[in-house]
Amino acid sequence: MVAKKVLLSPEVIHCESINISGNFCRNKLKYLAFLHKWMSISPSCDPDPLLNLKLHPLADLWGMLPSKTRRGLASLDHIKVFDRILQIPPLYDKKKQSVISAILKVVCCKPT
Repeated sequence: MVAKKVLLSPEVIHCESINISGNFCRNKLKYLAFLHKWMSISPSCDPDPLLNLKLHPLADLWGMLPSKTRRGLASLDHIKVFDRILQIPPLYDKKKQSVISAILKVVCCKPT
């Protein structure tokens, strides 16, 4: 649902309560593999993955979008992800905003 919104129009998305659908064990293994990468190859990147958790929803959106097409790459360029409402810069203050809420979990995800 979020990926479809991103493809249709550029918006500012708040990711305070994002829910990842799928099997818990598979998502746990993916997250543990993400935490295992302690040092990155590029020294300009941050070596601590715990500090880069705000990029995790963007990585989930990258997996949901057709990232190898021109349309998917353009939508990834348009999206801006912020953790909290207070962190939005004044440039994006007047743009249309959408919130990834817990309601989407009830509508889209299977109960576990």
